[in-house]
Amino acid sequence: MKYLALLSLLFVSFVSCNFSPGNSSAPRAANITNLGDIERISPLKYLALKSEYILDDNNKIIINGDLVNTASLAKYKDVVIQVFCINAEGAIIKREKVVAVDNIPANSRLSFKVALMAANGTRKVIVKLFDASGVK
Repeated sequence: MKYLALLSLLFVSFVSCNFSPGNSSAPRAANITNLGDIERISPLKYLALKSEYILDDNNKIIINGDLVNTASLAKYKDVVIQVFCINAEGAIIKREKVVAVDNIPANSRLSFKVALMAANGTRKVIVKLFDASGVK
């Protein structure tokens, strides 16, 4: 029993020495990422899209949209939307990616207009935010 108590005392002292805050090999500042870097690496968290479309008689889709950047520090470039053409049965008959906005500053709203051709048989259009790149 004394052997077990001695062994557990040694284990506790070993663990407490190795996991003390002062023994970290990396400086504490290196573990902290600044807000701008966090916002830049995940643009879709900070971008919001609101859009409406017109499908004219010539099979042309006109998309009017507003893009909002809620990031405090990060600006983004090459904001890509994906446009889905849906037929009467609800199937996707065409997908197309389009750069909607070249640059959007932090804490801003931009309006955009995109025109493209729809697939034959398109009854509905869905527009989603697809990608963007953070700018340093």
